[in-house]
Amino acid sequence: MANANEVHASVFEHMTFDGEYEAIPERMRDAIMNYAVRRFEPGSFLQGVICNDLKKAVCNADAENLPLIKLYVLWFHNCCPAFLVGRENYIRHLNPTKVS
Repeated sequence: MANANEVHASVFEHMTFDGEYEAIPERMRDAIMNYAVRRFEPGSFLQGVICNDLKKAVCNADAENLPLIKLYVLWFHNCCPAFLVGRENYIRHLNPTKVS
């Protein structure tokens, strides 16, 4: 029997990095998938993107990711389940037993 806090794998099947999204670096794709599937806390840049905190994303972006911020926003909007995006959802996803 599955844990009530587990997310069914089929939810993540549309989380691909095809086409224009191939420009997102492999290391960042791994961090995104670790956040989504394993509930690992991402770094400050991805936290900013996921939580819709532009200031945090820009201030923590490295030289490779800064010009890609729009692409990240589009990817999270078009390819990521909505329950993973936004500050409240971010907190709930990382701490499913602590948030009611």
